[in-house]
Amino acid sequence: MAESLNIPDFENEEQEAAWWPTQESVLVTRLEEQIAEGRIRRFNPDTFLGEECALIPMGPDDARKATLLARKSGVSASEYLRDLVHEVLNERAARSA
Repeated sequence: MAESLNIPDFENEEQEAAWWPTQESVLVTRLEEQIAEGRIRRFNPDTFLGEECALIPMGPDDARKATLLARKSGVSASEYLRDLVHEVLNERAARSA
């Protein structure tokens, strides 16, 4: 079993930033142990999200536009994009019917 990771109270951010790299071997060992025990698995968006959700990659320009438009609408970017996709899908389904 890996040694325990005791995180000290830091006086400032620079102190903390310098401390974390010194703990790499402890962190790697703990991660490897948890993977071996089956407590951590590789992320798979297909099994994580389920069938009712979708992960849609988007470029930074589109993400920025969506965020700005969402703020103007008073909703989160994810809500804005969900509603936008829903609207477009309904329009396209109606056209193809």
